[in-house]
Amino acid sequence: MKKMKKHWIFIAVLTAAMVLITSACENPAGPNRGTGGENPDPNIGKDGLTPATAWVVYNVETLTAVGKAPAGYEDWTLDKHYIQTEDITLTDNWTAIGNNSTRFTGSYDGGNFEIQNLTISASGTQYQGLFGYIGSGGTVKNVRIVDVDITGGNNTGGVAGEIWDGTVQNCSVTGDVSGGISTGGVAGNNNGTVKNCYASGTVKGTGNNTGGVVGTNDGTVQNCYGTSDVSGGGNNTGGVVGSNTSSGTVQNCYATGAVVSTGSFNFGGVAGETNNTVKNCVALNPSVSGNSSVGRVFGLNNGFGTIATNYARINMDDPGSGKFGGSSGAGDRNGASVASGTGAGQYNNQAWWTTPGWTINAAGSGSEASPWEWNSTDNLPKLWFE
Repeated sequence: MKKMKKHWIFIAVLTAAMVLITSACENPAGPNRGTGGENPDPNIGKDGLTPATAWVVYNVETLTAVGKAPAGYEDWTLDKHYIQTEDITLTDNWTAIGNNSTRFTGSYDGGNFEIQNLTISASGTQYQGLFGYIGSGGTVKNVRIVDVDITGGNNTGGVAGEIWDGTVQNCSVTGDVSGGISTGGVAGNNNGTVKNCYASGTVKGTGNNTGGVVGTNDGTVQNCYGTSDVSGGGNNTGGVVGSNTSSGTVQNCYATGAVVSTGSFNFGGVAGETNNTVKNCVALNPSVSGNSSVGRVFGLNNGFGTIATNYARINMDDPGSGKFGGSSGAGDRNGASVASGTGAGQYNNQAWWTTPGWTINAAGSGSEASPWEWNSTDNLPKLWFE
């Protein structure tokens, strides 16, 4: 009888061991691999090689692994595809994804989920942001970064420090961004595309080229807006873009934050200076101030590209005692005047926005292709994903 009992105990133990071994084989353990059960790790069966098999980012550990390939995440390299599936709250100082020598060339889809409390304390260190450097073909989209506190050096932004032939789209940043030359709420230096994005909070640059959305624009900034107060310590400070270079285009953008600079010249509600196209833009800033070359839309136009269909708040404060200067027209630095209010021909009236060539969709009917909807609370345009 005792032998029989021992026999059954041995079989029970052996069976339990086999179940555990089978489970471990089907769901190998590791930092990015779960153990099955009710909540198996979503990265089982993924390889990051295509958007359809993107690595799944769902907590601090997986977000920290993106592009850095630590132990257990050796395949999470800078050229892979990633998708975020949960809100993530960060607690430690953030190290940017990619830099000038190792650029992010994959894709990151934030899934419209939030990344909260992104903090960077790296004064004097360039290429700072959630991504330090987005390289050729790299794409970051649908990212919501909430309550940032970023201090970096040159090329600092909320989403990216530098974009080189890459794309940032459908993204938002709230909080405070500070840096050196080329500092922006969304991107520090853009040599690619920034579209359908907004920034809110404060943007401070200690050098040239500080913008509410992009510091230096060598590419395209389209369908973006900034509500941040923008402060520049050098030349070229603007509510949307600090410096729009000879290869840059800024269109269908607006700003509502105050612009102030201690630099020598080039300050505007939309752009500090422009060397190329600025069109269909609206400067609704309460004030723009600077030492010289101050305009309601942009401070200086170096004579290239298209300047057309731009408007500015008629009662914008000019703390510089008449430094706006020049005439007011849709094709010059001060733009054509528009008044606040909800009456016909005023900018808090949805119908007015056809004047600068915008299409404003009804609430809930915007899309990536036609991104603007009407915010009936603020009586201003908003992006469809807000």
